[in-house]
Amino acid sequence: MLFKKGKVESIESFRLSISGMRSKDEFEVSCEGSDVKLRQFVGYHCSDEPRKPVSEAICDAESFIGLLNDCGVMGWDGFHGSHPRNVLDGEMFTFEALVNGGRRIYASGSANFPKGFWDLRNGLREILEGQDSARNR
Repeated sequence: MLFKKGKVESIESFRLSISGMRSKDEFEVSCEGSDVKLRQFVGYHCSDEPRKPVSEAICDAESFIGLLNDCGVMGWDGFHGSHPRNVLDGEMFTFEALVNGGRRIYASGSANFPKGFWDLRNGLREILEGQDSARNR
């Protein structure tokens, strides 16, 4: 069920996983005062090995929240993008965030993504590359 959109005002946790046949990208956010720490993990790992981020960056929470709102993530809650007919391959995603003091947003899909999805993924990569897109929008 899709809920009223609203806006993200605070972020408690965030996780985006994008996987294909041979690759997996995971983005995670942890809160550190007025900042958030964004970490990217690549590839599949064995459960007995500690995960190690391939990149990480600190971003102010206000800018990160701006990116989430620009991409419309509040409207993603309840999205389940079923794999389209006649599409033989594609990427899958799982998105989960805890915002606004405990509101959970959950979305998933297979070769079917909510509006703003790729803008979010590209924005995360830009932050990790030091080009904080949330500030430059």
